[in-house]
Amino acid sequence: MQLDTSTTLTLNSQPISVQGTGGFDTVNATAANIVAGVSLKGGNLGSTLNINGGGVVNFGALSGLSYFSAINLDEGGVPSETVTLRTGMNTQVNVVQTSGAGAITINGVAGDTSRIALSTGIDTVNLGSASESVIGGGGTAIINATAATAGAQIQAAGGTTTLSLSGGGAVSLNQSDSGITEVDLKASAGAWGFTPGGVAGLTIKDLSATADTITGSANGTIYAGSGGNTITGANGDAIYAGAGADTFAFHAGFGNQTINGFAATGAGHDTLQFDKSLFADWAHLLGATTQQGSDTIITLDANDSITLKNVTASSLQGDVKFV
Repeated sequence: MQLDTSTTLTLNSQPISVQGTGGFDTVNATAANIVAGVSLKGGNLGSTLNINGGGVVNFGALSGLSYFSAINLDEGGVPSETVTLRTGMNTQVNVVQTSGAGAITINGVAGDTSRIALSTGIDTVNLGSASESVIGGGGTAIINATAATAGAQIQAAGGTTTLSLSGGGAVSLNQSDSGITEVDLKASAGAWGFTPGGVAGLTIKDLSATADTITGSANGTIYAGSGGNTITGANGDAIYAGAGADTFAFHAGFGNQTINGFAATGAGHDTLQFDKSLFADWAHLLGATTQQGSDTIITLDANDSITLKNVTASSLQGDVKFV
């Protein structure tokens, strides 16, 4: 079907191809219209495609999709929409509440640079490319990624945003990320190496049994996994040791950190590791260590201290390395 200039068209349940002719078109469709053999082309890059109702939508099945500057997806459709994007789709994808608040799942794909804007419901995004981006909408967002796709830009806006990582490997979040509340490092065959980029206040949960390397974010929380982890906290972090023999590394400017569950004794005891520029040896460290109630406090200066909860200072000598 060829459209006149700047047309609004609502498709019926029959698959039909649409060809714009240069105007700002609006095409209203449902999952039934997004099928093999159908081509949808707006009049120009100001055109809009609305997908109303629920169901399964696979834009990759279309024979063509172009000239839509915005594609709007219905968060409140029944059944919930599951939408798969398209290689080279490269457009603005908006989750809207045409049918009210609800849930939606969006599957990204390789070779796509779409910008995905979520809404206030329960929205799940499975990233397919590090070139995609996600904008939070104030609801509950679950973003699934791997080491290959976790570099996508994620900018949350209120609500809760959990980044769930699978597969192991080295992950460094995008420096432009903001608003992510939690990162889950899922159990994997390979070890994790995680750094938070520019995100502060992050809760990091290591759910793996591998020997992972984790760097914290300022004013965040780290839950170590059951493997022997190496953890470098940041200023204001609360760290919870795991079941394995963990190493807590400290470098210049480590700030004020609290470690809970530090195992000072036993074959699988935890370790504090200091740069020699901070403390040259045990004597220097001991001089900076005090017992306050049941806790041990190590104070380098006014800006850098470590609180070991429920640990006695006298038990630490075999738990320290200077590198």
